[in-house]
Amino acid sequence: MSRRIVVVVAVVVGVAIVVYAVMYLNRGDTSSSQSSRTFPAEARGVAFVDEAVIYDDLGRMTATADLVVRGSVRDATAGKTHVYPPSEALADETDRLLTVQVEEVVYSDGRAAPKAITVVEGWWSQGVGYAVEGMPWIKPGQQAYFYLTADPGYPADTYTYVGTTGRVLLMNDRAQVSGDHHGDGPWDGALGGRARASGPTETADGRHHTQAIEGWIRAAAVSAQRGESKPMPLPRITGPKA
Repeated sequence: MSRRIVVVVAVVVGVAIVVYAVMYLNRGDTSSSQSSRTFPAEARGVAFVDEAVIYDDLGRMTATADLVVRGSVRDATAGKTHVYPPSEALADETDRLLTVQVEEVVYSDGRAAPKAITVVEGWWSQGVGYAVEGMPWIKPGQQAYFYLTADPGYPADTYTYVGTTGRVLLMNDRAQVSGDHHGDGPWDGALGGRARASGPTETADGRHHTQAIEGWIRAAAVSAQRGESKPMPLPRITGPKA
């Protein structure tokens, strides 16, 4: 079993709106992987989520993760296709898998990270790519910090995010934290409210100076490693049938 995040998703493409409840990336039976060449490289759909867990500070989000790494995305490919039963009247969804070259392990629950890991980020359905609100698709060649939990539906070294706030995209001397916090996310309070993602470190477009962000990330990792920051309880469910 592995920790998973229960979300409510409203998927929007153009003017079409479909609302349904899912256990994120734990959706129905699955078929084998497909070539990503049959799928678009851009996301035109957005999934608006209501998460089961809101992290109140960065230390707790770090402690909840199985693995926190800094890495570069090598490529994006298609993973498993989730097939819903006819009674649910939902279109099949194919996972989008990132291959991430690990440059640094920032925090670990004790597991040894390999040189490369796989991260589930977004999906395709009926020829359309979907990104989660506040987390646009990261692309090959980009760098980020990833806050991850093991995905029970895949072999070892495949992960999903601990939540929509679990990614920091690095862009030269600026960093973009993920998620749509509305003033209640871990990046708003950083570490127990002692360092805030606001003031002179924040630019007009909501981005932050990379040096400040990395300081918060490393301070939170130390707090988690020392046991000062405690993990949040997350739902535990089994993965989908292979």
